[in-house]
Amino acid sequence: MNHSELLFQKAKLEDASELARIATEAFAEDKEIIGMLPPEIESIEKHQRIIQEGHYYTIVTNGVLSGGMFAVPQEDGSVLIGAVFISPNFQGCGIGRCALRWLERRFPSASRFELETPLQKLKNIKFYEKAGYYQTNVTQISSEPAFSLVLMAKSNREIENNG
Repeated sequence: MNHSELLFQKAKLEDASELARIATEAFAEDKEIIGMLPPEIESIEKHQRIIQEGHYYTIVTNGVLSGGMFAVPQEDGSVLIGAVFISPNFQGCGIGRCALRWLERRFPSASRFELETPLQKLKNIKFYEKAGYYQTNVTQISSEPAFSLVLMAKSNREIENNG
């Protein structure tokens, strides 16, 4: 992917409807694999709330809104990556890798980055491991349907060294 084709911008309230639609499409596989979507992912209001919190960004590819990402700074100096999602029409082109790297660089003073992904989503786990994240914990959320989340982390030093 030619990096000049990618643009990352602060999300605006008027982006919320389209971001909710893209996120729902991007996470549709979760429903197939786990039996559910992430909580409130379809909710325009949820996307508006996150946008108002100030760390939600759009991903624009060739002039088209193709995804979104948001992060939440924590009191301990770490940053929780809430989501990085790409429209299925744009997946597999390296956009997610570029977006994650860009998002991490937004927080140069972060001590570390953390995120959660479903244990059943092996493709996600592999993606984050290739980006330098490692598994720190697994939490079972429910037994019916079987659903667990993997907590993954990456220190900011690793970003500075591998950026």
